[in-house]
Parts: sequence; structure tokens; C-alpha cells
Amino acid sequence: MDVIEAAPALLAALFEDGGAELLARGGLGGSWPEALSCVPTSVLEVPDDPSAGLLQLLRLRDFWLRSGDLRPAIASTQALIQLRTRAGGPDHPDTLVELASLGALAERAGRGPEGSAMLEDALARLRPRVGDRDRRLAVVAAHAARSRVGRGELEGAEALLRIVLRIRRGAGDRVGAAAAQLGEVRLRLGQPGAARPLLAEAHREAIEIEGPRSELALARAQLLGRACAEAGDPAGAAEALRPVYAALTSAPERRAAVGLELGLALLGSGGAQEGIRLVEASVRWTRGARGPGGEPHPALADRLATLARLRLARGRADEAEGLLLEALDVEQQRSGDTGHRVALRYVALGRMCANSGRIDEALGWLEPASSLLMSSLGPGDDRTVSAVEAYVAGLLERARCASTGRDRALVAELVGQGLHLAEPVLGRDHPHTAALRALARGHRM
Repeated sequence: MDVIEAAPALLAALFEDGGAELLARGGLGGSWPEALSCVPTSVLEVPDDPSAGLLQLLRLRDFWLRSGDLRPAIASTQALIQLRTRAGGPDHPDTLVELASLGALAERAGRGPEGSAMLEDALARLRPRVGDRDRRLAVVAAHAARSRVGRGELEGAEALLRIVLRIRRGAGDRVGAAAAQLGEVRLRLGQPGAARPLLAEAHREAIEIEGPRSELALARAQLLGRACAEAGDPAGAAEALRPVYAALTSAPERRAAVGLELGLALLGSGGAQEGIRLVEASVRWTRGARGPGGEPHPALADRLATLARLRLARGRADEAEGLLLEALDVEQQRSGDTGHRVALRYVALGRMCANSGRIDEALGWLEPASSLLMSSLGPGDDRTVSAVEAYVAGLLERARCASTGRDRALVAELVGQGLHLAEPVLGRDHPHTAALRALARGHRM
């Protein structure tokens, strides 16, 4: 039998209604010949056996999914759940795999809570039925891990991806995708040392399968470079990132991002001149890039701050301050005057002023920064604590200077301002709090 020619009949035979409900739900027209008219014949090439129609439906679903055509992908997955349920029941492992697929599709279609609920349900019901070595568990766990990453549940995702990787290794499957996902999650968890060997393995596999200049190999090399940099190996980062940068001549936005990472890696590994050129080139491109409404590029403020840090390290404080002021202006254009990102720009300017002995200017930046961060992030956030610590340090220094001039009123005002923030945010045992209290006692306040 020619399974390609017979595909409409094979697919129709799967359903009591000939597949009419699937065709309608998927927006595929009124018949299987119409639905298949735009499908490459290679998608329908399956073994000529009793399961040919089911295999064709599975391959069609995957084709629509790869094409980004979610409506027929969802409709065909719903149909597969019905077929699996009819054959083995609602708790059969194959049914649960399709339920997980439907959950992943629902998330892609913007129905996040519904999709994540289906994924977690499928995972919870599948695991006790198949044990921890079944490939079907790897499929469902991978879907659920991506969902957890999307919800910010990185520790839970990491646990699932370890299961996926173990199953794939044990089965002798390729492990690049699982290793890359696990490595990326560990990188986001602040574990670059644990991420690095996984990302290196994923990168090697991508080169082996698709070649060193393939999009997959370049994406994995970029992740590997980031892991090396965060693990304290700038030379390794530069080695991973240089071929990525060289390959991106026709992708200027991504080239600017990789160029910044490569530049920083070179600066840390003996290539200072080339490194600073790359960072400056990244900033130049980003300055010139504008959004559809003329707004600055979303990465511009951070890249300006990075260049400011490099200028300051080379003793060029005036240039660094100018760059930080530009970064603040960019942030205000993008998010107004009251967001926490603006507050963090205030903090950077305040610290620079404090480090150069301009305490009054520093306090002028750090006071509104502390207030904004308290209201936007809360007193327990590390960024709030850091800003308040810098602000209170400035108040303490000013109070000490005032105390030598015996200006009791000013000392009392500064100590009061400092304690108002130090006690609830830094705690009574913090050195700044203790120093303020000691100053108050010394002046009998």
C-alpha cells in the first residue's frame, strides 16, 4: 500500500466521524485531502503497518508544531488524547504523554495556568506508573521543566532536568538538549561551575550533529562562554565566544550582545586593547538602535553602566560619571522616574560620588534611591539593603564631621535620619546602626 496516497483514508479511519471534529477544531478545511494539501509528503512517510494512520497523525502534529501553527497542533493533540484513552484508558502512560503535550501547547498559546496544571497532573500520574527510567517520563519531565522555568521555579525545574538527563544517558540517547537545558538552569541558579561541563557537552554534540557554524552550535557556545565567565575563567569564555562573534556579521543586534561578552572576557584574560574596542563597539551600536516608538534600546542603560565601570577602573572618573548620567537618562525615558531600575542608577551615581569624597552629592542620589527601592522592592530585597547601607554610611560620615564641629542640631538630625532606615532595614546589630547609636550616646541625644 502507498501510505502517502492512502493518508486521507488512513487518518479518517482513526475516528468514528472520519476526523470531522479534528478538522473543524484545527481550521483545516472540510476534508483530509484539503487538510493535507500543504503538507510535505515526507511528513506522511511511515511504515506500512496497522499503526500507519496513528503514526501519520503524530507526525502531522509535530509538523504543525514546528511550523508554529498552534491551532491544528492543539486539535490533533486533543484527538490523540481521545485515541489513547480509547485504547488504554485515561491513566495509560501514552495518554499522559499526550496530556503533557497538550499542556505545553496550551502554555505556548498563552493559557499558562491551564497548561501548567495539565503538565503537573500528567507528571504526577505518570511517574508511579512507569518508574524513573522510562523514556516517556523523560518527555513529560522535559515539558514540565520548561513550564517551571517559565514560572520562575528554577529549583523544581533543575530536579526534573536531572531526571531527564539520567534517563537519556541510560537509554543511550543524545543528551545535548537535556544537558543544555540543565546547564542553563544551573547558570540562572548561580551555579556556573556545575553548568559549565553540561554546556560544554551540549556544545560538542551540536558541532558533531550540525556543524560549528550552525545556529544550534552558536547558541550553545554563547551559553558556554557565559558559564566560563561567571565561573571565573575569562580565557575560556573568550575561546567559546570568539567564533560566535565572527559568525554573526549579518545579525548586528546579537553581534553587539556577544561582542560585549567577548570584550569583557578579553579584558579579563590579557586582551585589554581588543576587549575595550569590542565593548565600545557594542555601546555604539546600542546607542544607535531605537525601538518602533523611538525609545532607546532596552540594553543601552546596562551597557553604558558597564562601560562606565571600565572607564572608572582606568581612572577616567569624569567619563564614567557622564556615562552613568546617560544611563540614568535612558532608564527614565524607558520607565519613568519611579521604577526600581531608575533607583539603581541613582545608587550607582551615589556610590561614585561617595568614593570620590563628594558626600553631600552622594546623599542627594542615595536618599531618593533608598526611598524608591523601599517602596518598589521592599526592605528585605538585597538591592534595597545595599542602597540603604550606602546611604546610612554617608549619613554616618556627615554626622561624624558635624560632631567634630560640635553642631549638635545637625548631628541629631543626621543620626535620626540614619536610624530611621538603619534599624528596620539593616537591623539593630549592623555596624552602621551601632555606630549611629554610639554617636547619639556621645552627644547625649
